[in-house]
Amino acid sequence: MESLKPDAQTSRKSAARSQGMLADLFHFADSWDYALMFFGTIFAVIHGAGWPTLSIITGRMTDTFIRAQITDFTSNMSWNISSTLHQISVVEFIKTVKAYTFFYVLIGLLMFVSSYAQIACWSSACERQVHRIRKQFFRSVLYMEIAWYDQSRSGALTSQLNDNIERIREGIGDKVSLLFQYTAAFVSGFAIGFFYSWKLSLVMMSLSPLLALSSAWFTAALSYMSRREQKLFAKASAVAEEAISSVRTVLAFNGQKQEVSRYKKVLEETRRLGYRKNLVIGFGFLITFVSSFSTYALAFWYGSKLIDQEPSLPRGTVFTVFFAIMAGSMAFGSAAPHLTTMAIARGSATSIIALINTRPTIDSSSELGLHPSHIRANIKFHSVRFAYSLRPEVQVLQSLSFDVVAGQRIAIVGASGSGKSTIISLLLRFYDCTNGAIYIDGFNIRNFNVRVLRSMIGVVSQEPVLFDGTVEENIRLGKLDATLEEIKDAAALANAFDFVSALPQGFSTRVGERGVQLSGGQKQRIAIARALIRNPKILLLDEATSALDTESEGVVQEALHQAQQNRTTIAIAHRLSSIKDYDKIYVLKNGVIYEQGSHEELMQQRAVYYNMVLAQQIEESAAKPSNQSDSSCGSPAQGDLQVGEKFHDAKRSCSREKMLRKRAAKSEKGIAMPTYGTEPAGKSGYLGEHEAAEQGVQSSSFWSVVRESKDNWHCLLFGSIGCLLSGSVMPAFALFFSQVFYAYSEQGSKMMDDAVTWSLMLFLLGFVQGFSTLLAAFCFGKAGEDLTFLLRGKLLENLLRQEVSYFDHPDHSTGQICTRLATDVPNIRAAVGYRAATVATSAVSLVSAVVIAFVFGWKLALVVIILVPIMILSSYLDMKIKMRSQRRDDRLLEKAGKIFTEAVQNIRCVQALCREEQFHSWYCNYLVVPFKASVRQAQFYALSFGFSQSVIFFMYAVAFRYGGYLVSVGDMKPLDVYRVFFALTFCGMSMGQACCFIPDLAKARVSAATVFSMMQTEPKIDSCSTTGLRPALTGKAKLNGIHFAYPARPDVPIFRGLNLNVHANKTVAIVGPSGCGKSTIISLLQRFYDPNRGRITYDDHSLRSLNLPHVRKSIGLVCQEPVLFNVSLRQNIVYGLEERVPHAKVVEAARLANIHEFILSLPLGYNTLAGERGLNLSGGQKQRIAIARALVRDPKILMLDEATSALDTESEAVVQDAIEKAQMGRTSILIAHRLSTVQNAHWIVVVKEGAIVEAGTHSQLVGKGGLYCNMIRMQNLLEY
Repeated sequence: MESLKPDAQTSRKSAARSQGMLADLFHFADSWDYALMFFGTIFAVIHGAGWPTLSIITGRMTDTFIRAQITDFTSNMSWNISSTLHQISVVEFIKTVKAYTFFYVLIGLLMFVSSYAQIACWSSACERQVHRIRKQFFRSVLYMEIAWYDQSRSGALTSQLNDNIERIREGIGDKVSLLFQYTAAFVSGFAIGFFYSWKLSLVMMSLSPLLALSSAWFTAALSYMSRREQKLFAKASAVAEEAISSVRTVLAFNGQKQEVSRYKKVLEETRRLGYRKNLVIGFGFLITFVSSFSTYALAFWYGSKLIDQEPSLPRGTVFTVFFAIMAGSMAFGSAAPHLTTMAIARGSATSIIALINTRPTIDSSSELGLHPSHIRANIKFHSVRFAYSLRPEVQVLQSLSFDVVAGQRIAIVGASGSGKSTIISLLLRFYDCTNGAIYIDGFNIRNFNVRVLRSMIGVVSQEPVLFDGTVEENIRLGKLDATLEEIKDAAALANAFDFVSALPQGFSTRVGERGVQLSGGQKQRIAIARALIRNPKILLLDEATSALDTESEGVVQEALHQAQQNRTTIAIAHRLSSIKDYDKIYVLKNGVIYEQGSHEELMQQRAVYYNMVLAQQIEESAAKPSNQSDSSCGSPAQGDLQVGEKFHDAKRSCSREKMLRKRAAKSEKGIAMPTYGTEPAGKSGYLGEHEAAEQGVQSSSFWSVVRESKDNWHCLLFGSIGCLLSGSVMPAFALFFSQVFYAYSEQGSKMMDDAVTWSLMLFLLGFVQGFSTLLAAFCFGKAGEDLTFLLRGKLLENLLRQEVSYFDHPDHSTGQICTRLATDVPNIRAAVGYRAATVATSAVSLVSAVVIAFVFGWKLALVVIILVPIMILSSYLDMKIKMRSQRRDDRLLEKAGKIFTEAVQNIRCVQALCREEQFHSWYCNYLVVPFKASVRQAQFYALSFGFSQSVIFFMYAVAFRYGGYLVSVGDMKPLDVYRVFFALTFCGMSMGQACCFIPDLAKARVSAATVFSMMQTEPKIDSCSTTGLRPALTGKAKLNGIHFAYPARPDVPIFRGLNLNVHANKTVAIVGPSGCGKSTIISLLQRFYDPNRGRITYDDHSLRSLNLPHVRKSIGLVCQEPVLFNVSLRQNIVYGLEERVPHAKVVEAARLANIHEFILSLPLGYNTLAGERGLNLSGGQKQRIAIARALVRDPKILMLDEATSALDTESEAVVQDAIEKAQMGRTSILIAHRLSTVQNAHWIVVVKEGAIVEAGTHSQLVGKGGLYCNMIRMQNLLEY
């Protein structure tokens, strides 16, 4: 693989030189591919040469029929005696016709074999190369350095994978073979023409320079536009992926319209570019057709002149030259669409090849560097300076120096943005320091092999990353060869064993995308288990216990303490209770060490660290239990504590439980989702209601697509008129051509006059064809662009209306949905785009030709027309085969796309675990089945293509043989035979070209079925509903008798009869162990889900009866894992607000959240981009932006789910003060593990195992000496 990765500078130069070169398209072909393409090209050349070769036979056959035209077989008298034409006897006529008929059959058989082999070879080579491109693209992406990701967007990468590679597939497969076929036809046609009459051939070639120049301009323009189009769509894909992957945040802040608007804004640019592209395509057709028909007119005029000058020249020679040059010219014109496809593919290939050929500066795939078998793990930072490439003017670390002795445990604390997490990134070599050096055991870490370096390190990040596999698979990512017992031991060490064992399938339970099925604390414990199972020499803990409850933190801290024995540990913490026993603590401020020492030493200094400890101290009063509660405070409803006490008894009385168990028992058999490490099954076992509806739709009719374009009726109308005119041209051409045949049976001035007349008619016909094709191409192309724009917008809009449980389903992952947006919607465009125009034009031609044939010779037409249903049947079967394979392949490629998206979104975790090859392997596993199916499909397609290309020759044979018989018995005139023959022939050729687009229309139907089904999916909870009550909410909320289980895990009940009252303008805090249901209460109050039983009310109005956007507008939410969007900081703060927010109000919210000064310190201030998922900010900075976003709404209800968990002590104190001020005059619901943030709440509720077990004020609960009091004691740092 090293050959694929030259150094970055060389790669960029190479990419620049090769840009636009056709050879780039076959960059990934191997020797077997070249062999297939070589033989495929040979057969394509044979196939292409067949049509011009046919002109020789047709010319001689024409000569025979012209002689028959001047002979009366019934009276043996001539109809039109010519001194230069000889009559022919009936016997000689029949004998000659039979001989030429045999040649037609022979060439037809040759055409069948060659066209089959041509497509089979090229399509097989194409599938092999695309398979290889997908694998190598993903591998290259996986090994890119993090600095590269900082400037890239995962959505854009997904677009490159799906859309660009699909365009490459179209450009290196059968379309290339057709290009070679048409090139061979062009060359052989002109060669035959020059052989028989170089003079006539030169006249017919007089307009070739115009065609060549226009073709060059046409190709260059399309290539540029295609590259630009791909870049724009990559931006749009990034927006869609960001919205779908952060759907909870979007719904909570009513950001659906904003996300759809952002998406459409980028798509609008793509649409306008598409208009221009279709106009270019239309003008290309105009120039081609006008030039071609002008050539035909010149040919017949000059041919008559040659015959007049050389009476001995056989009339058939003119027809031979004409058909040969015509075949060559038509081939040249037919190559234009395929050149278009290849130009688009070339534009797509540029970025793909440049990326694959780029070698990252920090290359974890390289085998170079030190490979020590053992290290002591002494770490030294020496004068380290660092600035991120996105903000080089901001020095994050400034001459940082410190030493860590092997086995020592050191902690780094400080304000958010002080550079703490950057230290971990530098140790992992996600980045290289700009100055200074980092040493391990005296060796510069740049000298280590990157993969070996990272394999020695275990990391637990602030925001735990889990992948959509099972619990077992997620832990095994730490150690691939781990046994199940080792996994269980690691889980037990991380205090995760008990809750995992309680899950329906235990360690085989799927955690969902980004661990959505687990609570924050549960995810954190799985991540800790994954780190511990690696048995690393260096342990890096970046807020490793930030998401844990107090009880779990104590257990996990003890586990981590044991795990830290004999290994070097660097911990970053805001919760100082977790690091007070460490050997040394460094206080970081503005990228420099401000204080250092042990906990005791720093406390004695009474400086920064001392104040941080005091800020986290919780008041523990010895207040006696009070029998009275503040009636105005939020409180559990009457009897809720009894629910907690009778928790186990509730099981017997809950009928819902029995139903859930039945569903679980049924679904357990159905849940057969393939895991990453296994070969994917052909079908997905468990299907949700939405997915079942989708799969119930096998395909959509073209009328359903047209109905979606009803607002574009004027384009469809004028496009249809263009198709009608264009489709009528070929039958008219056949009639005019027949008249030329008749004119050539005359002599002298009569022949010259008639030839001039019909030549002018052909010239005018060229303009009709050119302008009607321009009209059809542009109008249908515009309709296609508008339809794509409409469907993408509608699809995203409907997706963002869905309830959260829709996205919890494995088949509705971000990667799968984005794959559909990227590939299915563009596929539908073929149903109303210029390709559809080509098929429609051919259909009009066919109908017109049949009418003409029956008018001038119904007997011959009846015989010849029998072959037409066979042609149509072959096209229909080809379409059905394509549709069936497309549905299967799309399904399996979605699974691969899901892995791609997850890996790219969580690339830091993937690289830190050194699991690039593992993810690549999983991805490749999902590509195997669609790849094999595509190769098999290529053979079926080749057979149907071979038949469609050869059947016209058998039609010729039948037409001339039976037509000759009818002429011989006097039932038809030779002129009428030619009228029927040419009408069906020219239209048959047109249908043959249209057949190339049948697979695209098949894909359009399949994609339309999928997209329309998703668009028509009605949400169970409509997040954009315009119905419902809109009262002015005061903030009073009540949960009464709530029974709930997540739809994705119906057999795991969260609540069994929960009751909770929240009074207006009071603060209620909810505390308890991880996974007890705290965050679920927030989700239910936000109506992300509906309870299975029970009632939720706001101001005594049922939540179900209220307008949902109105309710969410009244709520300010700050989540445990803050989600920001790749827009400016100001736009993030005012996110979801439709009305214009004064800047002063934005500044006020930022001040309250203690983020205003930081924003002003940035070069672009409030216009600074947050980066994808807030990548440009630290965890604490993201959290403060999220708090400002909640406060700027001036909500009636403030919901804070671990709102200050990511903040440093100093910032927490300021923000906590701001939150307490913000809570005045509004209802607040707090969820916290850090109990210092809830001690001033009016009412505190302790939840355990889905029930309220304690409730009261801080002093009351401390006085009780129960669970809450124990949690308080565990978090206090000072001794009493």
